[in-house]
Amino acid sequence: MLAGMALAACDQAESSRQDAAQHLSKGWELAQRGDLAAARVELRIAAAAQPVNAAAFYDLGVVEERLGDLKAAFADYSRAAIPAARHLKAQMRVAEMLADAGQRAEALRRINVTLGVLPDSTEALGLRADIEERSGLSVPAQADANATLKADPANIGAVAVLADVALKSRDAERALAIIGQHGMAASTDLRLLRVRAVALTELRRWDDAIATYGAIVSAAPRDPQARLALAETEESAGRRSEAEQTVRDGLHAAPGDHDMVLALINFLVRHRGRATAETVAADLITTTRGDGDADDGVIDIALASLQADDGNRKAAIDTLTAASGRLGGSPSGLRAKIALAKLWGQAGDPVRAERLLDAVVAADPPNDDAVITRAALYTAAGRGGQAVTDLAGVIGRDPTDVVALQALAVAYASVGDSAHAVEAMRRAADTHPDDAALRLQLVVMLQRAGQARNAADMLDEMTRRQPDYAPAWVTGAQLAMARKDWDAATVALKHLQSLAPGSIEVLRVEGQLDLARGDHDAALSAFARLVTVSQVPEPADLVSYAQAAVAAGQPGPVADALRQRAATLGGPLARTCYLLAAGLRISAGKLDEADSAFALATAINPTEAESYVRYGQVLIDARYFPHALQIVAQGLRVGVPREPLLLVKGSAEMAAGEIGTALATYRGILQDDPSSMIAANNYAALLAEFAPDDRARMTEARKFLAPAATSGNPAVLDSLAWLDYGLGDLEAAKTLSTRAYAAAPSDAAIKRHHDVILVASGRPGIGGPPRPAIASDTFSGPPQQPEEAR
Repeated sequence: MLAGMALAACDQAESSRQDAAQHLSKGWELAQRGDLAAARVELRIAAAAQPVNAAAFYDLGVVEERLGDLKAAFADYSRAAIPAARHLKAQMRVAEMLADAGQRAEALRRINVTLGVLPDSTEALGLRADIEERSGLSVPAQADANATLKADPANIGAVAVLADVALKSRDAERALAIIGQHGMAASTDLRLLRVRAVALTELRRWDDAIATYGAIVSAAPRDPQARLALAETEESAGRRSEAEQTVRDGLHAAPGDHDMVLALINFLVRHRGRATAETVAADLITTTRGDGDADDGVIDIALASLQADDGNRKAAIDTLTAASGRLGGSPSGLRAKIALAKLWGQAGDPVRAERLLDAVVAADPPNDDAVITRAALYTAAGRGGQAVTDLAGVIGRDPTDVVALQALAVAYASVGDSAHAVEAMRRAADTHPDDAALRLQLVVMLQRAGQARNAADMLDEMTRRQPDYAPAWVTGAQLAMARKDWDAATVALKHLQSLAPGSIEVLRVEGQLDLARGDHDAALSAFARLVTVSQVPEPADLVSYAQAAVAAGQPGPVADALRQRAATLGGPLARTCYLLAAGLRISAGKLDEADSAFALATAINPTEAESYVRYGQVLIDARYFPHALQIVAQGLRVGVPREPLLLVKGSAEMAAGEIGTALATYRGILQDDPSSMIAANNYAALLAEFAPDDRARMTEARKFLAPAATSGNPAVLDSLAWLDYGLGDLEAAKTLSTRAYAAAPSDAAIKRHHDVILVASGRPGIGGPPRPAIASDTFSGPPQQPEEAR
């Protein structure tokens, strides 16, 4: 009987092997014919029938990769790459994919395991040389490449490694000589062609470089980087029309390709200016509309990005609103909606942004991009716990999603959970161990979490291993300044100065250190040089320049310097310079000169609201209330969008003590746009404080503001709590006030309201007379993590 059972088992196993072989053969045949979807079905059956069949999993991985599912392909290759299976192609592909993803340490570990099992494999040895060269390990890379060529003189990859090493040593002639010495000058291998093209470009041999890049584009017409490199080379050679046509042709070679579109737009921005880029993008939207895959919203998103960068946020919102409507619920339409939600968030309307993202997630669960974007809104609005929950789902689906891990770290930090914040940031850094920028973010997160010693140790290790990595010294100086360790900051600055003397980074750190130490004249000098030498200054540097001017008592000369700098910049940066100059003139009491600078700012884009809002707020802060109202009236006359201007008007009236007029202004905004959270909050706060007996308007205000309660913004929660207190609903008031106080415990107004409500509820309070928590002209939620921690 036992013998019979054994024979039956053998027959069953043999039948399973035969079935698997048939499905494997059929799958490969379908793949050869180009029917990849059907091939995937057959190969999955073969792999399931024979879980130890490395060939089945490798072939399945090839098909998954061709279908664009790299995650599934990597999993299949990994199943085939078990060392005992001795499937060299699978083992090498796993190592290649790890290296391409930036995980080069793990890629080298894998290839070393392969060489341990197959020590004579020149393919594996050549791949190790390639990964070492990409990791900056030039000495072992050259040794492995030479060893590979000794055993296999025709190994193209090894020749490419040696040529690449020479190229990175700034020896383009030697790179070309290496290729020629091995008889590969006429090779059509893409990697060798790329090395040759770069070397020829560095030697300014334009005709040969253009011909070589042309060969790459012919072989890989859908590769945006190759096409862009060809266009850049043609541009450098003075062939401007050919360069532009090269990139435009890419749209026909790869219709709807996201990277190709961005390559075109970026090329035009750099070489033809933003205005031309916007015009071309708008034309492309028209010509591709309704054209199948070509109309995928990519160009709309690129155009909106240009418009937003130029300060024309309304135009950007209009562009994406149109795209969202045109593309509907398609994947392209959902991408446009996510981009639109990001813009609404930046425009200070997180409620509208959140509704858009909710709709995307409902239509396409789980859309991780939408979930991550929504989680950032939650965090900014003080709802870090909700953000953590959403992001945990994203990371559960993909534990290596670096963007989600970074967002999770910030969310944890926002709720005071520093241990989990550090853990999430560490996982992000470990996912890409060669990414120094991620490790710097971990250093900052450790410092913010109170682990200054660990942060310092990690930073010391980075600077020992990469002493010429300037960002590490910048971070070291900034962290030392944060803890007022001037000696450590000075040491870091000296290292930075030795690496990049006179650079923008050096000037920025010098200015920041001088400003922090109170040496205002030195800070002003550093920021003046920084703004002068920067071809495109950062807005934050311009702001620091103005701050140093006020601290050093020199607002006039710096206002003049900013106006002169604006004339060389144009666009949003010029507007920033003019508005800062206006602010400096206001600080000196010179209103006419401030108005002159403001006029130059508005001339850049006469109907864009931001200039009026920013200047109006400066005037309010300086207590020029009537003049702020004149600026609002001026903006309304020329057609600036009403709502942001009316919010400034209400703010000026409120600050001037004209409560009745401010209430009328805010109520007028709400009649036009009931979803305006800022107007609803300020209307409610003023009523609750100054008209607590007007129950009808208090009830009306609560209806306007109630939908914004889901945002979790502490100012909104506080206003709702104060309304409920005035309306006599103590339980609701206590619940909302507790949430507001938990989200913003350092806000004095929220503390006072919380105290009054607790005392009224029969519980001890925290003292102090109440006053309203008035929202600013933007809603940004509680303080966020600094930029370095993102």
